[in-house]
Amino acid sequence: MATINFQNPLNVSCQVGDEVYYTLTSNSSGFTTSTTGNSIILVGTITSITVGATQTSIFIQNGLLPPQGSNPYFMFRKARSHNTDGVKGYYAETKMVNSDSKNNKVELYAVSSEVDESSK
Repeated sequence: MATINFQNPLNVSCQVGDEVYYTLTSNSSGFTTSTTGNSIILVGTITSITVGATQTSIFIQNGLLPPQGSNPYFMFRKARSHNTDGVKGYYAETKMVNSDSKNNKVELYAVSSEVDESSK
């Protein structure tokens, strides 16, 4: 069993049964970029998640971890058989924030959603 520890909180939608992937990264001109030519490597499926006071750990059955000392970027994907419906309901609220510390203007090209009315 492989264990991956994170100092920051996980995305709230990450759960047991999700598949975890990684790509190796490097810093170039102030940007973090993939060093493996967009190669995304499957680590495995999450079997357990433990949230501690200072870190969050995910456990993966037979996981293929990145090389020691590398700078991986981890991502997850929902299992295709689960969570296939869109958001259901009548009301949603979204807050978008520009986290640029210099308060530079940014351009938002598009925002979209997939919402189904749950009942009437």
